[in-house]
Amino acid sequence: HILTWSPRRKMSFSAVAARRACAGMLSGMGRCFSPRGARLLRFASSSPLQVHPGHIQLTRHLPRGSELVSATVERVDLVTPTVTTLQLSLSEESELRFAPGQWVDMYIPGVDVIGGFSLVSTPFELPSLKLAVRHSSHPPARWCCAQAKAGDQVQIRVGGDFGLDDRLLQDFMDGRAHLLLLAGGIGINPLLSIYSTLGVSLNERLAEQGSDRKEELGDAAGTCHLLYSAREPEEFAFRAEIEEGAAAWPKNLSVSFRATHVGQEGRLEAEDVEKAVDALRGRDGSVIAFVCGPPAFTDTMEGYALMAGADDVRLERWW
Repeated sequence: HILTWSPRRKMSFSAVAARRACAGMLSGMGRCFSPRGARLLRFASSSPLQVHPGHIQLTRHLPRGSELVSATVERVDLVTPTVTTLQLSLSEESELRFAPGQWVDMYIPGVDVIGGFSLVSTPFELPSLKLAVRHSSHPPARWCCAQAKAGDQVQIRVGGDFGLDDRLLQDFMDGRAHLLLLAGGIGINPLLSIYSTLGVSLNERLAEQGSDRKEELGDAAGTCHLLYSAREPEEFAFRAEIEEGAAAWPKNLSVSFRATHVGQEGRLEAEDVEKAVDALRGRDGSVIAFVCGPPAFTDTMEGYALMAGADDVRLERWW
């Protein structure tokens, strides 16, 4: 499991420290404004890249850490028929920090191509990190899924400007912002980090205020709905963790799964996004949509979210 949702879970560091770890990581976001007035953030992919000129070249304009950090592979797990996770550990002295939604450059010994993978773990779990990699012939992805083993060493560097910044997290906790997460396939990776961070932050605040105030805390905080689309039911990575979070905080976290190749479910349509935005608008505050997935998915969901009236649409588009 990526995290345990019990309020009694002992965290590696406090919510305050986690928020400080996120602060500043997403500064300098590039913004452009649509004719509809919604703010759009456009940026490069954190998924394994399979086209020239490569991950580093394609993301050269994005913020990233100045130094590489050594990491050790702790375990490798197959979580769906086509997705493998890598659990990495850093040294206790490591100063690496990241914001939920960011990715890492990965330098793998013996692999000439530099990989780019989204983090699915949260800042609360440092010095542990988790990556989820879709099976591919791309050299970094192939190494992660077919060759990596416990004890292997890699070097990583945090980058990207997509994610949950410190201010937005605070706005959510105070009920001023509500989030719609739109995930297509392996695009769940950065969105899971965001979703999980919200749940852990709620747990931390509950621990600070007392368990008898859970109802009050849930009423005061924002809401987040995850719309998760995949081809087949068995491709819903991390389903148990996602449902566990929603069960722990039913007023604040919710999820809908859509298997596009099963029965009559079909693909996510404009009305699905419109209903989700309308539900979030049932409370005061702005609605921010985060979208991650293949290009056709992100383009379509961006349009749906804008038509539905989301105040802010932030995209991570695969190459």
